[in-house]
Amino acid sequence: MTNDPGDAIAVNLSVAERNALMSELRRAAEASCHLLTVAAAESAGYYLASPYVDGVGTHWVNWDYVDRPFDPARPSMLVFKTTGGVARLAGFSYWVRSAAPPSGFSGPLDHWHRHSGLCFRAGIWIGEQLTRSECNGVWLNGRYLWMLHAWVVPNNENPAGIFAPRSNSLCRPRTPEIDACPGRRRPGD
Repeated sequence: MTNDPGDAIAVNLSVAERNALMSELRRAAEASCHLLTVAAAESAGYYLASPYVDGVGTHWVNWDYVDRPFDPARPSMLVFKTTGGVARLAGFSYWVRSAAPPSGFSGPLDHWHRHSGLCFRAGIWIGEQLTRSECNGVWLNGRYLWMLHAWVVPNNENPAGIFAPRSNSLCRPRTPEIDACPGRRRPGD
């Protein structure tokens, strides 16, 4: 995303869709400017909910937003990137409870997905695709929890796209999770 969120939109959208999407992306980018640090995230009610995962960083969740309608300026999760021991906001992750994919951002560009069989211990995600009996913690089915990443933080663009599921900027140089980082090659390839 450049200074004008509309610059990164390559799909043909109607004028109304493009204008609405640009407005929503601006609202999200403006909101991100108030959540750039872990301290700001904690002050806004977000809690660490996952360890660092290559391509998607750490997720911080505000459970109050999960059961509310989609709002571009109020994501239920924040994605943080850690560089040199300092965590900085990299993007938003919307997690919305709904029987069907949320309408989300205007136009057809946002592709929502689900994670099933989620397991949390002490509030931190420890695995997915587990059965309730396999989870030694709090288990969530995930059937009605829809997720979308949005790389809306100014000066932290994702070349793969605003709504790409992962960002290579969140991949460690020698990542053990090579498949999570598109474009990375295995040693010897």
